[in-house]
Amino acid sequence: VPPRVITHRGVIPGLPKHVGSSEERSPRQLSDTEVGIPIVITDNLNHKKLKLPTVHLPDALSNLPSFGILVEQQKGQINAQKLNEEQKLVFDIILKAIYDNKEDTSRLFFLDGPAGTGKTFLYNTLLHTTRGKGHHVTTVASTGIAATLLNGGRTAHSVFKIPIVLNATSTCNVKPNTQEAKLICDTKLIIWDEAPMTHVHAFIAVDRLLQDLANCSLPFGGKVILLGGDFRQVLPVVLKGSRSLSVASF
Repeated sequence: VPPRVITHRGVIPGLPKHVGSSEERSPRQLSDTEVGIPIVITDNLNHKKLKLPTVHLPDALSNLPSFGILVEQQKGQINAQKLNEEQKLVFDIILKAIYDNKEDTSRLFFLDGPAGTGKTFLYNTLLHTTRGKGHHVTTVASTGIAATLLNGGRTAHSVFKIPIVLNATSTCNVKPNTQEAKLICDTKLIIWDEAPMTHVHAFIAVDRLLQDLANCSLPFGGKVILLGGDFRQVLPVVLKGSRSLSVASF
């Protein structure tokens, strides 16, 4: 194995890049390298009695951003004043669903709209307003790029531990009685952007997870869910699938 594979950062393609100082980046880059390099390379390193340094990384949840209630209130109020009539209608409906405890209150919503119609702005207004009331909001997206546009956003696979290989009986890998499970249980609102890009089996797995964690048989454990996206864009990719299979995958 050429030494540059190990000693030069960024040589191995496909590994994520980390921001921050070199001292902060190096441990995570080494960890990604150890996970990401092919087994054949790892075996070769072991044969030559070489190994990657042992690194100690903080729990992923410790890197989650914290939010000040007063700051969130101010952001929510400022954004709410900028909503147009249609955005304000959706805003009011979602807030009513969050804080209305009536059994017949709808809790599952889908926001459809082409690019540039203000979906992301509405998402952020909702999460700032809800966090400003001291409540937790889980913001996820089907892609990493979309997740960066949401305040505190992460990919759905990261939050819910959705398996990469999916089928109708797949389950998420969030264990009960963990901090991750507690955060999900405590959330008042789950916003999921670019939902049309995610296969239906992922939603089934998340539905099963939320019902188990909340011990509730209602869809998604009774959580208020706002799915959003644009069906005019990319649907879930189905391997060797026909048009009908692609449409049926959501």
